[in-house]
Amino acid sequence: NNKDGFLDMPLSEQLNGMVRLVMHNQKNLEGGLTVQMVKDTRNGGQPGNSVNLFKTYTDARRLAVNGNLGYLGFKKEGRSVGLKYQFTSNGLAAQFGQLDYTGDQIRGYLQAVYGDQIVNEEHKILMGASYLLEDLNEHLDDRNLVRQERVPGVFLEYAFSPTYTHDDIHFIDRFGLVAAIRADFHNHLAAIFHRVTG
Repeated sequence: NNKDGFLDMPLSEQLNGMVRLVMHNQKNLEGGLTVQMVKDTRNGGQPGNSVNLFKTYTDARRLAVNGNLGYLGFKKEGRSVGLKYQFTSNGLAAQFGQLDYTGDQIRGYLQAVYGDQIVNEEHKILMGASYLLEDLNEHLDDRNLVRQERVPGVFLEYAFSPTYTHDDIHFIDRFGLVAAIRADFHNHLAAIFHRVTG
């Protein structure tokens, strides 16, 4: 303590927790799930109980859920369907002197994917759809900010990976073709299109 009347370091408490589950070959299903939680509280400023003291306080909370699930039981080799999902909740309550702030963010993402071979294993396609939502709600004293985002999207990808013999392995290792197109439809923006070849 440098005796200036302020805590040199905030007094903090933190709680962390995580659970991870993995599923292998359960009736041709495979997947995983991860849940993580964090709570972090900090108190700083001038110690004491007087109402005239300058104090700081933050209480941060986070919950994150990530997972995927895939089905591999099709008779056709190389065909599969999958689902990816993500949910995040962030919250912050803070006070710096007489200034109060609260903020909450909720974000969710869902993606469905279908993969298959065309003709043979050299030609593969990947297609699917996704949906992103995000809600943001902030309060700073008497000022409020509320924002909602909704973004559905679709995508298609083609990949050419030729087979090779021992004689041409060095050339084939350097050759491949990927072409992809994606469209997203943002509720605050115009439609966005992307295409990639390489």
